[in-house]
Amino acid sequence: MPELSIAIVGGGATGKSSITIRHIENKFNTEQFYDPTIEDSYMKEEIVDGETFFVDILDTAGQEEFYSLRDVYMRQRDGFILVYDVTNRKSLDEIRIFVEQVKRAKNTETIPFVLVGNKCDLTSERQVSNTQGKNLAESLQIKHFFETSAKTGQNINECFEEIIRETNSMLRKKSIEKKKSSTTSVKKQRKCCIM
Repeated sequence: MPELSIAIVGGGATGKSSITIRHIENKFNTEQFYDPTIEDSYMKEEIVDGETFFVDILDTAGQEEFYSLRDVYMRQRDGFILVYDVTNRKSLDEIRIFVEQVKRAKNTETIPFVLVGNKCDLTSERQVSNTQGKNLAESLQIKHFFETSAKTGQNINECFEEIIRETNSMLRKKSIEKKKSSTTSVKKQRKCCIM
């Protein structure tokens, strides 16, 4: 069974933990108390397109005081769900910073990302339009964008399915490239000289 590691990344209070809990346990915490996450990890067996995956989901800290932890988990993860809060314009602007940090930590441009605008059920408090979210995804060359609600469950499972597809596809490509390069190096080693 393929193993994938996913991180939920975004600013503080964007709903990363709520999204994770909604997906893992199909629950929403209705308490108004906000307890910032330092880091929580969950294991879940997922079936996407008829294939079973063992997925390690990391719910990360969005607060500045945990900035130093970011490079470590970013290097270790295969795919990333980027979360902003549609009721907080600043959280949308922070997404670019997270993308740059991930690219720098992983030292590559080829990273599976899904962009998520959370709290879309709070229509009267909205500061970021659906179009602005789509435009950001486009400008960052992120193929998949969802507006979600951890409260109602809207698009929660869909965004996880998409990051699993993207991540699995990328890991397969890397595996094929690795096999090709090792085959090429074996062929180069087999040269012989006849005297």
